[in-house]
Amino acid sequence: MKSWDHEHLHAFTINRSTAGNEYKASFYALLNDAILSLVRSLPRSTQTNAMIFFIHHAGIEPGYNVDFFRNYYSPIWSVIPHIITRSTGAQPKQEFMYHAAIAHAMIMLLHSLDNHINDSQIAPDHLTLLIRSQAWKLFWDSIAMVCSFVHKGKEIVNSYLDRYYASIIINKRINNLEEYLQTFKDQMATALIVPLLTVQYVNDMSLEEGVRYSLEHFGLAWRIYDDIQDMKYDLNCGRKTAVTLSLPGDVRHHWNEFLKIGTTIIEGKNIQEHKNNSLNILEEMILASGVIPVLTKRIIKELQAAAKHAEDIGLCGLSDEIMNVCIHFVQGMEVDDGECNGSD
Repeated sequence: MKSWDHEHLHAFTINRSTAGNEYKASFYALLNDAILSLVRSLPRSTQTNAMIFFIHHAGIEPGYNVDFFRNYYSPIWSVIPHIITRSTGAQPKQEFMYHAAIAHAMIMLLHSLDNHINDSQIAPDHLTLLIRSQAWKLFWDSIAMVCSFVHKGKEIVNSYLDRYYASIIINKRINNLEEYLQTFKDQMATALIVPLLTVQYVNDMSLEEGVRYSLEHFGLAWRIYDDIQDMKYDLNCGRKTAVTLSLPGDVRHHWNEFLKIGTTIIEGKNIQEHKNNSLNILEEMILASGVIPVLTKRIIKELQAAAKHAEDIGLCGLSDEIMNVCIHFVQGMEVDDGECNGSD
């Protein structure tokens, strides 16, 4: 085991009465260390460019701490240390936590990387493909070690990987928001692998359903929020998203007309300028239509459900984290103080 892991791994062997934030922070440090491990495993000639790629990909400003997962809401990874601290009878082995962190870090990286490559937001050049290939190698190496501690672990891995790729590769017609969100549950399946293996590791199957439901509801909230954030880009590309699938008829008609720009010649007009103006008008129409507040309420609903499922299985720290995210959206909506207190 690398010497740079010892400090963070030590937190998993101390008395877990001090668990909480310290324990979670130690696991998060292991996630970040996993990216450094990935960079070090690449050919020496590519390591500097790979490091620059990760810094750019994470949006890290010069002079700030290296934090490769700063754009990820914590529940998607903190669920793992929360499961460990909840199961007081389980004393995690350093080797399990080390490889669980690497496997989950690679899964989070690959989910984002593959999406951006597929969407043409990241070019599939030699460096990117090398990083992707090595990330999969580290995932498989680490997940094999995790599975060595878990009964039927390989079945979980294979099942959820198959669920993910079936949802990505099979061309399924999506007609409405509910079908879109149901499909995304499958598309986030890989994020469940290490948390469910951790449930198996602590040998407390009463946690399994609640962990899965909590992460799925949280993932749906995150999906909707990302779609709102990427609204203009997705409108321009003609993508089906939570926003475009929720458009009222008149706005949808305007969007369909917008997508035709560039396929027809408009005499005496600069097509790109015309398209930019139409996109700005379309954005204003969407903001005026009330679609965004409706979707924000759906985000709150999903976060409430995620927090409730976590609370029901005793993952109170995870539930609190999710509710903190929920409060952020409630305050943004300027709704009544009591709206974020209940659950669906």
